[in-house]
Amino acid sequence: MNPNDPDLLPLRDSGQVPVGTGPAAKPPRNWKRILLLFGVLCVLLAGIVLGWMWWSGRDSGSTPSRSAGDATEETPAESEETAAEDDCEGLATHEDPALDIGFCYPLDWDDVTKTDAKFVPADTGSRWVLSFSDKQNVSVGLVSSDWSTGVPRDGTCADPARQTLPPFAPFSATWVTDTFGGSEIASASRGIEVLADKYLIQEQVDNLLSNGVCLEGYAVLEAGSTYAHAATTYTAEFSDAIATPEAHVATPETLVPVAERAAFTAFVKSIHAL
Repeated sequence: MNPNDPDLLPLRDSGQVPVGTGPAAKPPRNWKRILLLFGVLCVLLAGIVLGWMWWSGRDSGSTPSRSAGDATEETPAESEETAAEDDCEGLATHEDPALDIGFCYPLDWDDVTKTDAKFVPADTGSRWVLSFSDKQNVSVGLVSSDWSTGVPRDGTCADPARQTLPPFAPFSATWVTDTFGGSEIASASRGIEVLADKYLIQEQVDNLLSNGVCLEGYAVLEAGSTYAHAATTYTAEFSDAIATPEAHVATPETLVPVAERAAFTAFVKSIHAL
């Protein structure tokens, strides 16, 4: 339809041109504003979502995922093994799979020797003593729960293989003395260090059985181990400087120097089942 048609001139002059005539109609300007506003809102919404995801990941402490072949979480057993290795740094280590026991000790104690400590071949069960070639006053004893013998024992400090543990409590770090009716101390004992169900280290001195000082250390091994515990001893005989229990109680570092006591304590605490 031609808008210049003479028949339509009256309508054109009056502004009533029929729909569909003239140039193609353009969308109202309001649509442009709506489209622009919609685009801005989409960008803002996407920014909010991405920002929330980033913030949530940072707060949760998340780390990039790892495949099954990557390093796994350290187990308690691995933690204990690592701790034991750290404690043994700079020391010699000894492991005996046959006895299911391991420990670390000062390098200058030198080699470890294992001896069958049954009193007679007829003894039942097993009883072992481990000693050091350059530290003959330190020994380790292991006794099975089924061991028995008909040979009387003297119970000296030089024989560390004890079948039963002493009580871990009560524990006293101060000297407990006995005069046996005399005027001077005949025997005395005190605790050095204890950890329930783990280890006990104590010190005894007397002028009867040991005729000197005896440090005793007991390490409880894990359930199911070949041996329930290991017993250790450190012996020091009286000398001209310290000749009585009373003299040792007064100056305990003379017969057992501080460094020696610390080395023995660390040695006892390092004993573990394999």
